[in-house]
Amino acid sequence: MFNLGPTEIVAIVVMAILIFGPRLPQVAAEFGSWLMKFRRSVSDLRRDSGIDREIMEVRRQVENSVPREARNFDPARSLRQGVEGLKREVGAPVIEELSAARGALLEDRREPHLGPDATPVNPYPAPKGASPEADGGPADLGPSPADPDPTAAQPPGIAPHP
Repeated sequence: MFNLGPTEIVAIVVMAILIFGPRLPQVAAEFGSWLMKFRRSVSDLRRDSGIDREIMEVRRQVENSVPREARNFDPARSLRQGVEGLKREVGAPVIEELSAARGALLEDRREPHLGPDATPVNPYPAPKGASPEADGGPADLGPSPADPDPTAAQPPGIAPHP
């Protein structure tokens, strides 16, 4: 009712002990009897005035005037249903397109590209004016370790290294 935590209750008890000292049991008994009299008088007042009946009647009228759908409306459930509907409408086609693109990419990597004469063709041609190495042709990487004569692979006009 008062939302008191354990720390607040301990503080109140300590203050009561400091203020009332040895008279604390007598003061607590008087406070308890006063609280019971107050509750009893409030209960009698409510019963005599008929306010409980009035409150129940107004509550019934309000409940009857509000449509049943509005009383049972759950905003969290409605939001979840809306999000699920959007996932189905928007997400499913996107996922299908992505998986189709992934499948095409994987298939493209697995199958060699063959030209009209059944020779492999580079699927990613080099831009115009690029060197033959850029389009997948053989690159001159210098003498290979298997070459017996290093001078044979040297360009003309350059002497071999001693």
